[in-house]
Amino acid sequence: MNKKQLIAAIVVLSTALEIESVTDGLEVKELEALHTKLTEEKEAREQNENQDDVKIKTQETVVLQFVRPYKRYSNKDIAGFNADTAESILKLKPPVAVKYQEETTEE
Repeated sequence: MNKKQLIAAIVVLSTALEIESVTDGLEVKELEALHTKLTEEKEAREQNENQDDVKIKTQETVVLQFVRPYKRYSNKDIAGFNADTAESILKLKPPVAVKYQEETTEE
């Protein structure tokens, strides 16, 4: 890339990363080094975001059975929630739900 293209690429990367980069007075080699550094930073952030997405997707689901009406749920409704939401519902007083336990029939 020439100097003008490098500066344009650095501006785009800096904007995406929400950081300020000074390019005044830098030579092509210095601009290339800055571009490489910003590219690596952007890739690292994207990788961290992907890992966070995986954590969110793999968060435990807790199944609750409602014992009284709560928002759009009625008595005996069964619904699944992420662990944080389920915990907050279970803490309500008076209790509106319990952890669901599948009924087992013994023969």
